[in-house]
Amino acid sequence: MEFRILEVKRFIAPSSKTVLRRVVKDYELDLYLKGDRVIYTDGVRQSICAGDICFRYPGQEVYSFGDYDCYIVTLDFSGGTPIDNYSRGAKGPLQPISEHPLLQNIPSVFSPIRAAELKECFSNLTRQADFDTDVARALVIEILHLIRADLCRIFYNNHKPAEQSVDMAKRHIDLNYRNRITLESLAELTHLEKSYLSRIFKKKFHQSPIDYLILLRLSRARDLLLSTDMTINEIAISCGYTNISFFIASYKKNYGMTPAQYRAYHL
Repeated sequence: MEFRILEVKRFIAPSSKTVLRRVVKDYELDLYLKGDRVIYTDGVRQSICAGDICFRYPGQEVYSFGDYDCYIVTLDFSGGTPIDNYSRGAKGPLQPISEHPLLQNIPSVFSPIRAAELKECFSNLTRQADFDTDVARALVIEILHLIRADLCRIFYNNHKPAEQSVDMAKRHIDLNYRNRITLESLAELTHLEKSYLSRIFKKKFHQSPIDYLILLRLSRARDLLLSTDMTINEIAISCGYTNISFFIASYKKNYGMTPAQYRAYHL
């Protein structure tokens, strides 16, 4: 993998409302250490916080504002960018896009899993007296491999097998049935399309996610009716219902009696 390191440093600047708009000339890789920053990459707004990685390709338009405290690394994969007195902000020709697989599909901003390892690599890189050495290049390659490994892990976590996803949805319902849960929120949690999630959930548990949620809430309400002296309103609220009339109607539909009738009959 042939490349040159154009600059490496820790860059610290206080919060400022000044917005600097520029076109990226070379490959830029930053690791944010602290502070909050907002960055626009090709018009897309993204918030940056401690531990985040920023990656920029030649030709992207960027501007940002907020606190700066980060390690910055600029790389040349073309061999044609002058190194002497290099500055990101200075005008110059755009570096050609590299087709190396380590550079493919890296997002503009993401939160790495191996943030501590990456921070150590960046820190070690900044301490190198000479960036034109095998040690410095090895550190850059390690950083890129750590980033690729993290992206693979993030992709896997976001695209888990369907059975794991429906198990995740069921656990979420079991633990959070008192809170507002929708099919949309479950789809977002599992990274599955709504109709697909509903179909595979029903295949495994023989009912849709929302039907499972309703029956779980009613089952918990029945237990509270028989084991506590809580009021009907208190039970409804504790089981996730904000509309008491709807709770009573749902309970009667499922158990054939209103909650009050059920309690009186069984006690």
